[in-house]
Amino acid sequence: RLGAGPGGIEDIKRHAFFSTITWDKLMKRLVPPPFKPAVSRVDEAFYFDTEFTSRTPKGEALPPPPSSLC
Repeated sequence: RLGAGPGGIEDIKRHAFFSTITWDKLMKRLVPPPFKPAVSRVDEAFYFDTEFTSRTPKGEALPPPPSSLC
């Protein structure tokens, strides 16, 4: 599988599918996202299919994300 060999992530970064990505800019968050959802809360799930949002979660609940992500 791509990325599982000795080249690791570099194999993925060199793949033709990702040839238009400037990885340094992406890592520095200088690349604008192609789509930014309009959400009003950090836990908004409007853009997720109800097939997934209607399911009962399994396992332990995760802590809320840091407020810096809001």
